[in-house]
Amino acid sequence: MQPKTLPIPSGVTLPSAPTVPALSWEAPIPIATHPVLLANFGLLFAVAGAIVGALLSFVMAMIGQSWRIEAIVEWTASLTAASFLLAMVVAILIFGNRLHMRFAVGDQLAEAEVADKSPRIVQRALSVFSWLAERFGLAGAGLVAETTARQCIEWDAVADAHFHPLWRTISLSNGWHIALILFCTAENYDEVAAAVHIGMAARHPHAFHNPLPALLFRTFLILLSSMPLFAMPFVEKDGVFPALLIMGFGLGAVWLSRQLSWIVLACVAWSLVLEAIAFVEPHDSIFGGTYRAYEVLNTGDAITLGLVAAGALCLIVLSLGLVSGRWRSGLSANRVERGAAVMRA
Repeated sequence: MQPKTLPIPSGVTLPSAPTVPALSWEAPIPIATHPVLLANFGLLFAVAGAIVGALLSFVMAMIGQSWRIEAIVEWTASLTAASFLLAMVVAILIFGNRLHMRFAVGDQLAEAEVADKSPRIVQRALSVFSWLAERFGLAGAGLVAETTARQCIEWDAVADAHFHPLWRTISLSNGWHIALILFCTAENYDEVAAAVHIGMAARHPHAFHNPLPALLFRTFLILLSSMPLFAMPFVEKDGVFPALLIMGFGLGAVWLSRQLSWIVLACVAWSLVLEAIAFVEPHDSIFGGTYRAYEVLNTGDAITLGLVAAGALCLIVLSLGLVSGRWRSGLSANRVERGAAVMRA
């Protein structure tokens, strides 16, 4: 039974929902000493180092040099730590450990932009570093994003907000990663926090789409499909390089840009051509004469070829799906979301 809606008596007005007060401020943020930024930068370098170490270890295992993995892990950890310290030193020397940011909250969205007028080379370096940070969903590092663009998120796109009074920061999440961090001053933190609460309360109820499971699933498929290509029978070491390209650019297509799928398709074709040539090319026999690979094909080689064919087919389907726009890469989905917010701002 549906509840009845009582009519509103004439002359009676319902209280309107509170609107988000328009606030704007600038804050000099200590890049190398602010706990929130420091934690995000550290996590960024740790994740990047772990990915590089894992990929290099995987390649060593595929080419039969597993004994090098321990040294590679130690080398990657040392290089990651050194890079992190170097980045902090650069932040102190070039920016004076201060990044001036401009923030604003309003009835529709919250936004941030870099207020510094740095030299072009510094802007380029800052943009590249921020681009890397955003790929891992680290808005604390990503707040130094493209220095000529606004970073903004609509209240309806905010799934959750995390308040840190001690550090006077408010993190806004879109459901799968932190999209924006508001760095407040000691004087306006309470006012900004109240405005964020109002903006959150004024959201229209809707489900938040989380693309992370799909991105992780495609990442798993890329890795799983690439593995047989490292062990293609009869090709030996000639197939390792294209297989490595397929794995690297395949992961890039899933997370960065779908256009990288074209390189994946080209490298899959390259691998298949190498296998086809090796399959029919005459080989010298130790017993005299020549033979072709298909003439001495055994059960193990047949199974491996089947796995190679299945992996290549999966890679082709994934690449075509990305190229056609059926699936978005992690970066493009983030840009579409941000672009829509900027267009409506």
